[in-house]
Amino acid sequence: EFERAFNTNFSSTHPFKRVDNGVDISKYPTKPTTNVYEDEWVYEYVLSTPGLTKEDIKIDINENKLYFSGEKTVDSEKKGNNIFREFYYTRFNRNFEIPENVVSDEIYAKVENGLTTIYLPKEKPTKKKTTKRSVEII
Repeated sequence: EFERAFNTNFSSTHPFKRVDNGVDISKYPTKPTTNVYEDEWVYEYVLSTPGLTKEDIKIDINENKLYFSGEKTVDSEKKGNNIFREFYYTRFNRNFEIPENVVSDEIYAKVENGLTTIYLPKEKPTKKKTTKRSVEII
């Protein structure tokens, strides 16, 4: 009876239909959507990482590239019959070129409210010395 009700409620016309059609979508790595912001002092890379903690995420720097990866496992302990499942194992990799004016030793990140923000501080602007003087004409 439940199976019939489930199939009726989650039919192809229902807004919460099963979209994976039995395919193990965990085999297809995803890439978190990303926004990049810039101001005078820093670049901010904001990546969508809902449900992930800082323990699930790894950020590495190698030469002029920033490597961002993550992996999230799903509790495989069975809690009754699995009727409908949308939580899957996931993993992803992204990499970004680090702009030339970034101080690599000062890059840091935070994970908060489903977002991972990576801060790439820029080199401090140097002020050019302007000394007032006359130029000799020869």
